[in-house]
Amino acid sequence: MTPIVIALRCDSVTMMPKIRRLPSQLVDQIAAGEVVERPAAALKELVENALDAGARHLSVALEDTRHLIVRDDGLGIDKADLPLALERHATSKLAQDNLDTITTFGFRGEALPSIGSVAHLTITSKQTDNENAWQITCHGGALGDPSPAAHPVGTTVELTDLFYNVPARRKFLKSPVRERQVMLERLREVAMAHPGLSLTVTTRDKTLMDFPAAENQQDRIAQVLGQDFITNAIAIQAGEEVRMTGFISLPTAHRAGTATQYLFVNDRPIQDRALAGTIRAAYGDLLPKGRYPAFALFITAPPAMVDVNVHPAKSQVRFADSEQVRRFIYTTVRDFLATGSARTSSQLAQTFTHRIRALRLEGQKPTTPPWPGSPGSSTSPATPGSSVSSSARAADLPPTIPASTAQRATPPASSATAPSSAASAAAPLVTQDHPPLGQALALIDRTYIIAQAADGLVLVDQHAAHERLVYERLKANYESARPARQDLLVPAVVSLTPTLTQSLLAGEAELAKAGFAIEGFAADTVVVRGVPAILARADVQALTRDMAESLHATGKISPDAAYAVLSKIACHHSVRAGRALGISEMNGLLRDMEQNGLSGQCNHGRPTHIKITAQDLEKLFERS
Repeated sequence: MTPIVIALRCDSVTMMPKIRRLPSQLVDQIAAGEVVERPAAALKELVENALDAGARHLSVALEDTRHLIVRDDGLGIDKADLPLALERHATSKLAQDNLDTITTFGFRGEALPSIGSVAHLTITSKQTDNENAWQITCHGGALGDPSPAAHPVGTTVELTDLFYNVPARRKFLKSPVRERQVMLERLREVAMAHPGLSLTVTTRDKTLMDFPAAENQQDRIAQVLGQDFITNAIAIQAGEEVRMTGFISLPTAHRAGTATQYLFVNDRPIQDRALAGTIRAAYGDLLPKGRYPAFALFITAPPAMVDVNVHPAKSQVRFADSEQVRRFIYTTVRDFLATGSARTSSQLAQTFTHRIRALRLEGQKPTTPPWPGSPGSSTSPATPGSSVSSSARAADLPPTIPASTAQRATPPASSATAPSSAASAAAPLVTQDHPPLGQALALIDRTYIIAQAADGLVLVDQHAAHERLVYERLKANYESARPARQDLLVPAVVSLTPTLTQSLLAGEAELAKAGFAIEGFAADTVVVRGVPAILARADVQALTRDMAESLHATGKISPDAAYAVLSKIACHHSVRAGRALGISEMNGLLRDMEQNGLSGQCNHGRPTHIKITAQDLEKLFERS
């Protein structure tokens, strides 16, 4: 074997500098860059030290973004320990040097020396058993000696001139207003995670926060986020070894952004896009596109299952089985939404009443199309003689409303300006058992059902409500091993373009799961032999074209694409606005809505109904 010789020529050789230890002050400043990237980070570290010391009362003074004072009534620090508190990797919080079961917020022993290396730091503390309090200073990493001081039991840490010796860090801070907002946000997180903590936050001229100790988690969240958040939220309490409590917003109380999303693991506020995305995914089609849920959720897990040593700022955690935790969060949120999201946000009723009041103050009237039978209307009031027969209505009835009920329905005279005696007889005001969505009274503009409930009025968008009900039944079909299918007595032959035919047949297997039986007949033709039972009365020709176009638009065949197709089918083949329903049909729709936990919003996230309480009505008419 011929040897291979490689020759390298270097015109100049640069010797590698020798490895040396960095000065301790520079090491601390580098650590500060990881732990204390902005004033809010320094504040967070000081507050967590107070919590680990068992503080029950905490006061924070934000003199400015570079001058902070944190006072607590915790255990305090002994004179001998004060210098150690400002030494790197010295801590009282790591039991038996075990990183697997961390139960405190601080444990690295980096925060105080890192802060002291880029600021002027003064710590004054007293323990219960000591006669005197003691004080120590640290200026840019230079440590002073402990000296006697006057101070009650507990600790005060005063930080001034933050980043005075790191001008590059100071240069990249946001405006003072923005930095203060971030600091207040960190303090809100602390308050929510610790209901029993009394927290006061002041500035030079006013009190910014004053949260007295709360009895429970709900009361504290109401203090921080407002009672309106609780009113428009679903309480969650689930799990055993891994447990989750807190509140998620009703789908109709959605937000424009993610600012009101709080997630805690073992009372530690964390920033985890994957978990937040899991919660958003659990809402699925309950939210409009581009809108987000609000939530304050607390996950509790055994310390051995959670690694909090992922990031120096401790804002992230890692679970031993992250996939299991994500599944738990997803199914829990989804299950609670299914049982509670039929409620709609109180904000809807407030918006409605505020808008009506504003129109009245402007000297206007709410503009609506003329009611049937009123001047300017092209239709006359429905009467028994002019309406379609009961049997005809039953044949055209939306599948979610029992046909037997529809056959007893009176003509839709309720859409007239003054209901006839027949309509009144068919619609008792309120029954004694008071169903949640009440009893139907009338239909406005052949679109909106008015129902009277025990505590006010309910307005229902008949198309949005029925759309959700049809969609949920189609999804149940799809997820079932044996979907409910109605075979057609005469198979329908549907002509399509070759492209649409190909797209439809590519999704044949997914559609079969939902109850469709479709076969190819020619390059531009399919044969439909069966449809989901809920769509038994649908126009099969139009239904098939809609499916083909939807599958072609998605560009892929998957469960997610199938759900999107089913959503469009539900939208296009539900009760339409303008369809006059009878009283019994309307009541049938209301009862079906009450049985479905997701009926509070349609497939596009829009509300299906609004409840206006008696109190709202009294305010509207200035009776209260």
